[in-house]
Amino acid sequence: MESSLSGHSARLVDPAGADHEQLQENEDWRRDQAEPELPSLLHQLLAQQHFENKLEAKNREDPEEAEHGQPLLSVLEEAHRHDGGEVGAEPVSGEEGHEHVPPGEAGGQAVHTQCQQHGEHQQGQQVYEDLEGGEAQPLHQLPERKEHRAGRARAGAQPRAPPTGPRLFSPRAPLAPAAANERQRAAPPAPALGPSPPRTSRPRPETQRWPPTDARTGRTPCPVGRWPMTSLPADAGRRKSEPVPIACSGSWVQGSPGRRDAPMPSPRLLVLFGSQTGTAQDVSERLGREARRRHLECRVQALDSYPVANLINEPLVIFVCATTGQGDPPDNMKSFWRFIFRKNLPPTSLCQMDFAVLGLGDSSYAKFNFVAKKLHRRLLQLGGAALLPVCLGDDQHELGPDAAIDPWLHSLWEKVLELLPVPLGLGVIPPEVPLPSKFTLRFLREAPGPDSEERHVAGTDPPSPPSELQPFLAPMVANQRVTGPSHFQDVRLIEFDIAGSGISFVAGDVVLIQPENTARHVQQFCQVLGLDPDQRFVLQPRESGAPHPERLPQPCSVRHLVSKYLDVASVPRRSFFELLACLSPHALEREKLLELSSAAGQEALHEYCTRPRRTALEVLSDFPHTAAAVPPDYLLDLIPPIRPRAFSIASSLLARPARLQILVAVVQYQTRLKEPRRGLCSSWLASLDPGQGPVRVPLWVRPGGLAFPQTPDTPVIMVGPGTGVAPFRAAVQERVAQGQRGNLLFFGCRQRDQDFYWEAEWTELEERGCLTLVTAFSREQEQKVYVQHRLRERGPLVWELLDRWGACFYLAGNAKYMPADVSAALTSVFQEEGGLSGPDAAAYLARLQRTQRFQTETWA
Repeated sequence: MESSLSGHSARLVDPAGADHEQLQENEDWRRDQAEPELPSLLHQLLAQQHFENKLEAKNREDPEEAEHGQPLLSVLEEAHRHDGGEVGAEPVSGEEGHEHVPPGEAGGQAVHTQCQQHGEHQQGQQVYEDLEGGEAQPLHQLPERKEHRAGRARAGAQPRAPPTGPRLFSPRAPLAPAAANERQRAAPPAPALGPSPPRTSRPRPETQRWPPTDARTGRTPCPVGRWPMTSLPADAGRRKSEPVPIACSGSWVQGSPGRRDAPMPSPRLLVLFGSQTGTAQDVSERLGREARRRHLECRVQALDSYPVANLINEPLVIFVCATTGQGDPPDNMKSFWRFIFRKNLPPTSLCQMDFAVLGLGDSSYAKFNFVAKKLHRRLLQLGGAALLPVCLGDDQHELGPDAAIDPWLHSLWEKVLELLPVPLGLGVIPPEVPLPSKFTLRFLREAPGPDSEERHVAGTDPPSPPSELQPFLAPMVANQRVTGPSHFQDVRLIEFDIAGSGISFVAGDVVLIQPENTARHVQQFCQVLGLDPDQRFVLQPRESGAPHPERLPQPCSVRHLVSKYLDVASVPRRSFFELLACLSPHALEREKLLELSSAAGQEALHEYCTRPRRTALEVLSDFPHTAAAVPPDYLLDLIPPIRPRAFSIASSLLARPARLQILVAVVQYQTRLKEPRRGLCSSWLASLDPGQGPVRVPLWVRPGGLAFPQTPDTPVIMVGPGTGVAPFRAAVQERVAQGQRGNLLFFGCRQRDQDFYWEAEWTELEERGCLTLVTAFSREQEQKVYVQHRLRERGPLVWELLDRWGACFYLAGNAKYMPADVSAALTSVFQEEGGLSGPDAAAYLARLQRTQRFQTETWA
């Protein structure tokens, strides 16, 4: 198994391979622009004089920066303010991420002036020749710059030498290279980039042998139902029967999981992630844990929650990015994505930074890991130095993304420890020792008071508009099945009353709903872990400054924590088994958990957990001794939070004021496990019956991926098979209410009498001349017919609307095969009806995408 894993390290690809010559030319250009070399004695005199002048100016608090130009940080902050407080608020045209920066734009003028001052403006034009790359090239050695390799040791190394060419990080022109080096040795290192002071090593304390051995060998059924095991007696699983050795700052010592440990030193490693479904966040948190085992404090943040202007001060950053839809960035990195591709960013913006990019994608899609490849390329263009080629994790691999991630992380830590070695006298914390939990749960002895959880969710006066931290508890007024009784899938049309909520939306927006676990799962989880659901606690972070989960009230009950916060119905990832193995007091259960969490055991993990979609609750039930011994402090480390689910809004406020409708396909399917697999949110929504009493659902609205034209004479072509028709129903209602009649809708389903959503409504609009409807019923004839076939049949009409009338084309639905099939059908129409060649037809489609006349919203 190890050999098979190592064989997949070939997936580490260098997306910037084709640019090595260009990068080398840029480096040569920087050196040519440097000042002529001076004698070493003059270097020393200049460095000493400059350092004394700098200290004197600092003591006088002389604002000399104003005399020499605006620092780059101020430029970025001014651009941030110009964007209205949201970094990168300007729109991006097309998937390439190119932006038009108007002349005289705030921030852009300052950068332009600064580039001219340092002789960099001409080079700034060279490095933006191709921002739409991202396709990986064969692996070969990345260029290394000496200034990115020196002065980065964690203790006792020299500070980093500045680049040989002009720099924008200083308000004055640079010294010659030798003088700059002398100045840096004479001056104390900057706090953000200099090495940390050497640590005082502490002797490793004596520890109890872990795990405790037990010679009792009563046979019992295997906890996972497949492996024969020998178990301890039932009393061996009592909580806290043995002390748990936990790691703390500087060393690892035996102690109680509930104790508070001193915080680690200042952070030196930053992990930024863009995650849509939680996988990239899970990988990022794994990086954070592995960094702490190497005595590195590591910050882990979503990209859009990080102040991007601070990136120029970060010496070492790991980016973990998923690719969604058709090459799109996740929602929590879209602002960062817009900002990082601003054309007015200087080409030396990130010359202080070493970085690595880890991508997560699915090779069944045409733009596999497009976001990671493109980000890696852009960071190189902005002056960053890559520690490694980009890692391309693939969901389609038989072992999942870990097949590429594991060998890449091994190489990453080798590179990182060259820059930031483990302090002398300290070793890497072994994987079998659990790190301290993020939080402690201080249980309260007093009797439960008035229920504060509902007040916490509902709030007092809802903000305008509601958000994830303060959702609106919307009354459900209708929950109707809209598929036939013999249809294989239960699809619901659900309506909410949003009067007085402050919610406003237009066609193309989405609503996010926060689901909760079933009462049966809550009870089962508390039984397996030995928790009292009515017990109340106060959550306390171990590290000062750590954020508190804002969705949890203080104090909180165990029932509220499990029902509304912990996603016990999710399929656990590898990190779940790693932590569970650390906490297990049962030798044989721990042995199996270690196997499932190891690199060699990923095939077994896939067969046991991923393929049958076994939930975290079911895994805990399979390992009863381990589950009973899990300290409550580790619940938030072990179980991820429930993520909100997004649904396209299927109604318009112009047609149904104060109402919001969604079309929900209830997810239910069978695997080899006895109990069917069910979608958490869709099954929860389907179970709610407003006819039995008041039902309230926490929700809020955000903009979606579709923006419809505001001009009344612009036609729209919409392709929405299945539940993908939901956003187009809102668009048709809105456009008809505004008097816009150029609406062409392609709708596909299995059978007319089973899943033809809103048939009567479409028929009425057709009779009024407000809609042209083209249907494809795939199962009503011997040969299946889909929307892409109907698109080719109506090729002349589609081509005329697009080429002559400037129509906009929209696509929504499942992301697996349909988007590629529809794109191929469109390309065929361009060739047959427009007389275009293959390359010209592809370029025509790409132009539609760049100008926002071809928009998609797809989901897995």
